[in-house]
Amino acid sequence: MTAFRYILNSVAHHRFAYLGVLAGAVLGATVLLGAMFAGDSVAASLKRIGQLRIGQASHVVAAGDRFFREALADELATQAGVKATPVLLARGTATQPTTRAFATQVQLVGVTPGFWQFSPTPATVALDAAKNEVAVNDALARRLALKVGDTLVVRLQKPGVLSGNAPIAGAETKLESVRCTVAAIVGEESFGRFNLEATQVAPPSVFLPIALLQTAVNRPQRANLLLVSGSKPTADLTATLARAVRLADYGLALHWREAATAFDLTSERIFLDPPMAQAIAAAVPAAQPVVSYLVNDLRAGARATPYSIGAATTPAAAPFLPADLGPREVVINRWLADDLQIGPGAELTAAFFQVGAGDALVERSATFRVRAVVPLEDVAADRAWMPEFPGISDVKNQSDWDPGLPLKLDRIRPHDEKYWDDYRGTPKAWFAIGAGREMWATRWGELTALRIAQPQDRAAELERQLLGVLRPELNQLLVRDVRAGAKGSAQSAVDFGGLFLGMSFFLILAALGLVAMLFQLSLLLRNREDALLGAVGVPA
Repeated sequence: MTAFRYILNSVAHHRFAYLGVLAGAVLGATVLLGAMFAGDSVAASLKRIGQLRIGQASHVVAAGDRFFREALADELATQAGVKATPVLLARGTATQPTTRAFATQVQLVGVTPGFWQFSPTPATVALDAAKNEVAVNDALARRLALKVGDTLVVRLQKPGVLSGNAPIAGAETKLESVRCTVAAIVGEESFGRFNLEATQVAPPSVFLPIALLQTAVNRPQRANLLLVSGSKPTADLTATLARAVRLADYGLALHWREAATAFDLTSERIFLDPPMAQAIAAAVPAAQPVVSYLVNDLRAGARATPYSIGAATTPAAAPFLPADLGPREVVINRWLADDLQIGPGAELTAAFFQVGAGDALVERSATFRVRAVVPLEDVAADRAWMPEFPGISDVKNQSDWDPGLPLKLDRIRPHDEKYWDDYRGTPKAWFAIGAGREMWATRWGELTALRIAQPQDRAAELERQLLGVLRPELNQLLVRDVRAGAKGSAQSAVDFGGLFLGMSFFLILAALGLVAMLFQLSLLLRNREDALLGAVGVPA
């Protein structure tokens, strides 16, 4: 008998013992492979979720809490040779009025028809803004038991021009309600999982026609996000964005002031962002700083004038101011001088609200000496010195002011109302720019305008000059590579294969021990046979 023949006969004779060893080896391999497969499965699931979140978008242009023109999407797409669509994102609640079921922290997405072309599988979801039609994703439909044709009530709070604790930010806005009809329920492949946050949980989402959401937040033709699809590098898109933006995308506007034969550069956020103001002032020497503010009280002795607008600027912007106006001097108009019965040399105390420690609203005051009294005419009578203060500029009667401050409106007298009717927000007191910055500077900015003396027919040239010194990031307009971000979120710092191997460590040891034990048992079952073979001279 040959050695090979002997081995075959031995395996056949002890087949049950060898089958036990084989079964133990299979069990050990199964535990090992199962741990590795589980790790790969988790990584693949994260990658798939990332793809479903961003769809076919490669980049986004985000503006944080700012807004830009909806038309910027088309201009960026044309100049960069990419596909782009505007999106308006907000947060709110959704209620099913029939069952009274509701969901909080709902993602409200204002979209155009082009949005659905960015979905993982391009789709067409027709939403009629005139009929208040919306689409919801599967997550919200399951939570509220919604079906096509149901009524849905969406509630959200309008964003303010500044955070709620800012002075002159306007009264706290009320919740806006939009009664909608569910026109479609979109699944994950149709962008139902759309989300810019790296999370594995699909947020409850309502997709509204962008015009409908713009109306609700009072931001017509505005967006706060662009989805971009293309192979352009992030640096190239950033450079193209810088060429495509306009002043409106920075929240800025140029206004021609006929009385001053100059332009005012103002911000929709009331205060000019300090980096923007500094960049413009450095590049445009003609730009003169202006800060206007609500003064609670202008008092001289026992007499007081309630709730007026004060302004601080330079003699170059307001020629009626003395060239050497000191930091503790004030120029008042004739109306205020008559009301307080004071003239040059008198002391005047101005009281105003500011944000103190812990964001608490406190009233502060400063005392000045009256330097001069000016007539209410020409530049001194220009209503445009007052910016668009929410709750003040848009109110017909002074007694109806609602700026979000604890005002005692019963102090307003009939002739105060007459001044408001005749002159609106024309400042009654004028200060040096240094004093204005000291009194009224906030963390949101210290200037409400820059006055630039230029001929009216040079508006286009002036805008180009301003755009040349501004950069999109000054208004939080940033280009993000969301595709790389989605891939990065799937490539966790944790090695899931190694993690599951570690979690299965004791099972793998037990399987190896079982294999060794079965093999040893099979050897014990044939130890007498091995001893006999060894005794007759068969090699080991």
